[in-house]
Amino acid sequence: MTPLRVIEEMKYQIQNYGVKRFWFVDSLVNGDLKNFTTLVDLIIENELKIGWNSYSRCDGRMTKEFIDKVALSGCTALSYGVESGSQKVLDDMRKKIAVWEIYNNLKDTYTTNKIWTHVNWLIGFPTEENIDYYHSNLLIFNVRKYIHQLSPGMGCGISHLTDLLNNYQTYGIAWKEKPWDNQLFGSWFTEGFKNTQLHRFIRIKLFHVWLEILKKHAGSVIENPQRHDDTTSCFKFKTPHRATTTVITPDDCIDFNRISPQSASSFISAHAASDYFAFFYGLFQVFGAFKMTITFDPEKDISSWGSIAVNYRASVTFDINDQGYYHCTIDHQLKHYGINSNTEETYRYERNHLHGDMSFKDVFNTEGNVADWKTEHTMVKETVHEVYRNKSKGALAQCSHHQQSYVFAGTKARPLP
Repeated sequence: MTPLRVIEEMKYQIQNYGVKRFWFVDSLVNGDLKNFTTLVDLIIENELKIGWNSYSRCDGRMTKEFIDKVALSGCTALSYGVESGSQKVLDDMRKKIAVWEIYNNLKDTYTTNKIWTHVNWLIGFPTEENIDYYHSNLLIFNVRKYIHQLSPGMGCGISHLTDLLNNYQTYGIAWKEKPWDNQLFGSWFTEGFKNTQLHRFIRIKLFHVWLEILKKHAGSVIENPQRHDDTTSCFKFKTPHRATTTVITPDDCIDFNRISPQSASSFISAHAASDYFAFFYGLFQVFGAFKMTITFDPEKDISSWGSIAVNYRASVTFDINDQGYYHCTIDHQLKHYGINSNTEETYRYERNHLHGDMSFKDVFNTEGNVADWKTEHTMVKETVHEVYRNKSKGALAQCSHHQQSYVFAGTKARPLP
């Protein structure tokens, strides 16, 4: 509807029913920014004296002055579909948004002191790798004081009529001839088992832990409405420091694949173990020295997390000093057997007809200095879409922090030894 038609409808509801609050149930109240601007102006000009809220996308054209006007029109809450802090993943999602635009919109919205700011998040997009997960975590650190509430979600799902379903080969999803004719742990996965339900669950649970740590030790104001009661009991974190850095620009040239497949019983085991290092490196960037333990218990996890959890058990310790010297132990195992009758029926089919038994049991002990994780070249892969791939050709050869494109003052990262 045109802005004028919307205003007419609002006036009718106000005059006939005394309505004072409106929820624009639209996927994007600012999808057409020109119409949205007109609507905001008309609400103010007509002195409607209402409160309203809606869903929104981040858009760099929304300046601080414009967001102040949105608040003046009666907006009390915006729910932003941010999804990721990785520029590559955002491009793969066709979000047409840059990380700096997300930062600026969240900061400007929060600091109006009138608009309640909510963020929706999406972990485990098919092209998300551990370097992208690291970038996402650091974006949350950078905006930790500008979000009232963040919903971490249940991980990336693939729905009817989506591009992920219709063009699954583009995203490396490992279906054979048609959607859902090949699955693992009852869900989709990518070629080479690089992104499975196991990987997504590890990242989701670690992200919940990330939110807890930032709130306790880094001055975060973010509330987690999907917080699980057992989150605080699954980890212990100690650091002599509180976060003093305001903003960190994520490095593209860090190799988090610290566990060689040759040292593991399976590729899934090695790749899942490597996901922890992206998480730990982010903590080191924020805090410097710390000690940490994390546990996964399938009985507790499946009871608490539901269908996103798998039959995975782990005990992980990480100890690092301010100079970057660390010791890490990852003792983890996966049983490719269902913990209840429903999942066992699915897993039995996978074992017998698709992949065999994917169970593993490994212990990894690794130590060294995180400076050794640095590489000469970026670990961020090209986006899957040709329009972005053409832009990036030649620009990916050397490490340049190009992916995040932060445009604000105060950028500072903990220097490597």
